[in-house]
Amino acid sequence: MSAGNYFENNQSWLIPAVMILLLIIAVTRTNYGIWDADIPFGDDAIYIDQAFQLYERGEVSSSLYLNTYLLVFKYISADPIIAHYCVRYLSSLLSTIALFS
Repeated sequence: MSAGNYFENNQSWLIPAVMILLLIIAVTRTNYGIWDADIPFGDDAIYIDQAFQLYERGEVSSSLYLNTYLLVFKYISADPIIAHYCVRYLSSLLSTIALFS
């Protein structure tokens, strides 16, 4: 098998990988600085508070959203604002990739 045939046959992963990389860059750019807007806390403040109370008690929730906050509190930062930035970015990224798929 020549090198040309090898690359022609094995490039099926290249287009989806580039598209996912572009989506990651677009979501990151949108979340961090394209509008220079603050992140709203009004609707999510109750979830952040519930998750932080669960984190302090060492409990786990049946809610995937609250458990995501718990993981961020445990492994990234115990600061609720940083946790909100991380969860918002993660949910934006995963929903965009899910819509792309």
